[in-house]
Amino acid sequence: MTTETLPAPDTAAAPRGRPLLWAAFVLFVLAVPVTAWLLQQKRTGDAPPPLATLPGFSLTAQDGRVMTLEDFRGRIWVANFIFTSCQGACPLLTQKMAGVQKWIVEAEKESRSGRLPILLASFTVDPKVDTPERLTAYGDKYGADFGRWHFLTGPLPEIERTVVKGFRMSMDAGMSGIEDGRDAPSFEQAYDIMHGERFVLVDWQGRIRGYYVTDREGLGNLSRDIRSLLAEMGAG
Repeated sequence: MTTETLPAPDTAAAPRGRPLLWAAFVLFVLAVPVTAWLLQQKRTGDAPPPLATLPGFSLTAQDGRVMTLEDFRGRIWVANFIFTSCQGACPLLTQKMAGVQKWIVEAEKESRSGRLPILLASFTVDPKVDTPERLTAYGDKYGADFGRWHFLTGPLPEIERTVVKGFRMSMDAGMSGIEDGRDAPSFEQAYDIMHGERFVLVDWQGRIRGYYVTDREGLGNLSRDIRSLLAEMGAG
């Protein structure tokens, strides 16, 4: 009787799927920290880039004090645009700005440094009517802390220059004499004039860092970007 031996295994015929499995495993291991990093970036986010630098302005606050862009240096600030006789969007916009003020107060409770370098500024687009006294009464109505929330008025040409040519926000044509923003220059990035119902975030160097619709998502983005700017300037 002959003894048959099993043929030696053919190493060349080893399963081809094994290297692919190892490669997939390595990619998975590498992907986990990368994915976690991306999620963290999405959650925290870098500070938004500068869009433009505001020109200087000289306007009158609700207490009669002259305020310029220099009074906002070293602070992050949020601007909006209202007029006191408005019965449409302005009351809601001012209520939402009051909500931003409340958010700042709550954020200060969590901050180790106490009072945060954040200001609010409401620019009237009807300065012929909105005197400092009228703005004071308007701010009181919405619980404004005048130590951090300023209401600004001034000569119409200065308001137009600041709001339209500086912030690139629209003003009512019947009120300001500007039609469709055709007199306003463009940003270097050729941004269009934004609708006047947006909030504008400005950094401590007077640079515009973002425009925000005032719905829940937009205000959430605003609070996130304020925190990012606080971290960028080493505050908070």
